Amino acid sequence: MCDSSSHSSTNPCTTPRKPPGQWWKLKQPDLAGNDSDSDDEAALLADSEFCEVEFAGAVSGADPWSYRLAMKSPDSDCWTEACNTEIFNLEANGTWELMELPPGKKVVNSGWVFKVKRLADGSIERYRARLVAKGYSQRPGFDFTEVFAPTFRPASLRLIIALAAREGYKMRSVDISSAFTYGELEEEIYMRQPEGYHIGSPNMVFRLRKSLYGLKQAARQWNKKLRGVLEGIGYTRLRSDSSIYIYSKGDIKVIVPVFIDDITLVSKSDTAMALAVSELSKHFKLRDLGSTTLLLGIQVKQDCSHHTISLSQEHYIKELLERFNMDDANPLSTPLAPGSELSDIVPSLEEQAEMKSVPYLNAVGALQYLATMTRPDIAYAVSYLGRFNSNPAPAHWLAVKHLFRYLIGTIVKIEK
Repeated sequence: MCDSSSHSSTNPCTTPRKPPGQWWKLKQPDLAGNDSDSDDEAALLADSEFCEVEFAGAVSGADPWSYRLAMKSPDSDCWTEACNTEIFNLEANGTWELMELPPGKKVVNSGWVFKVKRLADGSIERYRARLVAKGYSQRPGFDFTEVFAPTFRPASLRLIIALAAREGYKMRSVDISSAFTYGELEEEIYMRQPEGYHIGSPNMVFRLRKSLYGLKQAARQWNKKLRGVLEGIGYTRLRSDSSIYIYSKGDIKVIVPVFIDDITLVSKSDTAMALAVSELSKHFKLRDLGSTTLLLGIQVKQDCSHHTISLSQEHYIKELLERFNMDDANPLSTPLAPGSELSDIVPSLEEQAEMKSVPYLNAVGALQYLATMTRPDIAYAVSYLGRFNSNPAPAHWLAVKHLFRYLIGTIVKIEK
C-alpha cells in the first residue's frame, strides 16, 4: 500500500483489488528477465530512438513504461491495484472470449501503459493502468481496414471558448472511462494474455469481441459508437468539424466538442447539460467532472459575471522545462535572440553525429502544441525552429534552449 505522505494529502491508492473471478492468477514479474515479453522489452531498451518516442507524448518521465518497472517501483501496490481494476472492468465489459488459438491464425501481443492522472493543481488524482494491444503487428486487410477517427481542430476549440465567454455559457467536463473498449470489433482478432495474468494452457488466447487501446481501428470504432449515441439523443454533428455536436431546440442550445474520450458540454442551461450527462451514463461508464477546470492539459478559469475565460498551461510548461533540464536556467525576455540568422547554418558531419542524441524534434513538437493552444507569442519562433527539424545543428538547439528560457520568464502569465 502506498505511503500517502509521499503524494498528495488525499491518497488515491487503496488496498489492492483482487482480479475478477477465481480463475485469474496474478503472476509476479520475473525480474530476472524471463517473462514472455522480455525479448521485446530488451529490444526496446536497446533502441535509443524508441526511448525518445516514449517521452514525446508525455513530457513527464515519472510514469513506468513497462509492467516490470511498475512492479519494481515504490508505488507497486498502487500499480497492482490499477492493473487488477483494469482487468476487472474489461472482463465485466465482455471485451474478450478465452479460447485456444485456431490453426493458422496470428496473435497480437498485449502490453501495459501506466499513467499517474493529476488534477489541475498537479496533485495526484489516481493511478491508471491500461491494457493495450500491440497493434503494430496487425495486418492491413486482415486485422483492420479503415482506421480514421476525427478530432476537433484547435481553432474550433478556441472559437467555442470565445463564444462561451461572450455569451456566458457554462462549461462542464465528462470523461468516458476506458472509452475505446466500447467499440464493437468487426474483424477477427486474437490477443495474447496480459503480462502478470494468465489462465489455462500456454496456447490459450483472447478472441477480442470489443476494441482495446492500441488496435489500429480502436479510435474509429469508439467514434462510431459515440456518434450513434449522441445522434440517438438528438445531437447533430457539424459538417465543418465532425468532432463537434450541436443540440438545438427552442432556446436550449448545447455545444459538445469531443476529443477522443474527453467530452465538454457548453451551454447556458444546467438542466440541458445534466440531461446529456444522464443520457450518456446510460451507455457508458463515465466521470462527471463538473465545471471545466482542465481541458486537454490546459487550466481553465471562467468568470461568467465578467464574461472572461482564462487559459493557462503553466503545469505543462513546468513539465517541459523539467523534462529538457531547463528548469534551473535564467529567464530571457525574447523568444529568439535578437538578430538570429539560423537559415544558412548547415551542420558538419561531426555535428550531425552529435545532434543524434539531442531531442530536438521532441522539444519543437512539444513547443508547437503550446504555441497552438495558448501561447501565440511563441508561434513564430516555434515555426522558425521547425524549419530545421530534418537536419538541426547545435546552433538550432541553442535557439530552442533560448525559447525555453523565455518561457521561464513568462510562465506565470495567463493568456486570455
